[in-house]
Amino acid sequence: MKRFVLSICLAMAPLTALALTPETDVGKIRFADRIDRWSIVDDHRMVFSVGKKANYLVTFRSPCHGLRFAFNVGVSSSNNTVYAGFDRVITDGMSCRIETISRVERPLR
Repeated sequence: MKRFVLSICLAMAPLTALALTPETDVGKIRFADRIDRWSIVDDHRMVFSVGKKANYLVTFRSPCHGLRFAFNVGVSSSNNTVYAGFDRVITDGMSCRIETISRVERPLR
């Protein structure tokens, strides 16, 4: 299992649920080493961006408190792929299991 750390400074304003409409439950994010942006939606969800066109809504199995204040976020992966139900988001000593992964249209800024 590999873990990537994403050290990216973003305006971390919460995204609204209305702006995020999942297209398809894909269950994985390929090319995890290309994740270049992330944004917190709430304690249960965040969005990862892989390049300019691929955005993924990640839902956690249970609330992941404290994500809003994190500067470094790590994500576990296997074979450069993040899998729902298996991998986790890690930050500041917290480990949050990923329940679902869906593609979304809304680009991150």
